[in-house]
Amino acid sequence: RGRAWARGHTLADQLPPRTPPQAIRERGAVLASDAVFTRSLEAALPAGAMLFQLPVVDFPEGQPVRGSSDYEHLRLYLHSKQLRFSYGSDKGRPREAWQRRVEELEAEPMADALERMGFAGLVVIRKAYEDEAQELRARLPATGRHEAIESPDRDFVFVRLRPAASPAPPDDVVPAAPGSEGS
Repeated sequence: RGRAWARGHTLADQLPPRTPPQAIRERGAVLASDAVFTRSLEAALPAGAMLFQLPVVDFPEGQPVRGSSDYEHLRLYLHSKQLRFSYGSDKGRPREAWQRRVEELEAEPMADALERMGFAGLVVIRKAYEDEAQELRARLPATGRHEAIESPDRDFVFVRLRPAASPAPPDDVVPAAPGSEGS
C-alpha cells in the first residue's frame, strides 16, 4: 500500500513551502526588535506591571485591524518574563466588555480610567491606526503622561501611566450602560 502511494508522489510534495532567506531575516529582525522593546519595558516597570494593549482585539480568532494581524499583541508575550498584558481574554465574555468601553474613551479619560484600574502603561500597535497613533501620542503628554518608549522597528509604542495604589474593578471604573450586555 505504501508503495502505491509513493509512485505518484515525492518527498518534496510533503514538505512545507520554502521560506526565502530574506523573509527569514525580516522575521528575525522583528523578533529582535520585540525582544529589545520588551526588555526596555521590563527595565522601566516593576515586576507584575499591567499593560493595556490597543487596539482591543478579540481572542482567539479576532479580526485584523488595518495593518496588524489579530495575534500581533502576542508578540510581546514571547519575550516577557514579568509583565501582564490585557490581550488574550476570551472573546464574548461579558466580564471582558469593559475593554471595549475603555477603548472608546478619549485619550485623557482613557488614561485616567486605566490608572484607576492599576495599569502602568499603554502599549499601542501603531500600524493598527490610520495616523499610526499620532493623535493619541500627542494628547497624552498634554495630560502629564510624557514618558514613551518606541520599539526599534516602530511597530509598538508604550506610554507610561500612573497606576493607582489601590486599583478599582474595571466595571466600577467604566460601568456598562444600563440594559447593555456585560453589566
